[in-house]
Amino acid sequence: MLYTVNDIRVRLGRIMNVVLDAEINQKYRSITFLHPDLVGTTFDKETNDLVLELSQHLYDNDYWKKSLLSAKPEVLSTFIIRYHILSTSLAERNQFLPANVPEQDSEFFVVMMNQLWKSV
Repeated sequence: MLYTVNDIRVRLGRIMNVVLDAEINQKYRSITFLHPDLVGTTFDKETNDLVLELSQHLYDNDYWKKSLLSAKPEVLSTFIIRYHILSTSLAERNQFLPANVPEQDSEFFVVMMNQLWKSV
């Protein structure tokens, strides 16, 4: 279905709202401070698996928080970096450009976080 870039950015932000949780952000900051070598590493399979798991529990903030806080540091780091790549890229684009993305939120989330982040 066709959406504008702004629609996609807002939709992804709504889904990823739990990532803005202070406890998860603190864990991410600790990882990047204590293990700067992890920043920029990719754990594609494990992160893709996490995205698939989370897609089955969209909008269940308790499940997301538990899953993200218990994820390996490398996976949490990769997951958040993917989101930052997507959100930054979307914010820098013309907000009125049309884009074709899946209509169902769980499929949209998987496509954005496991595929499209590579091409932005």
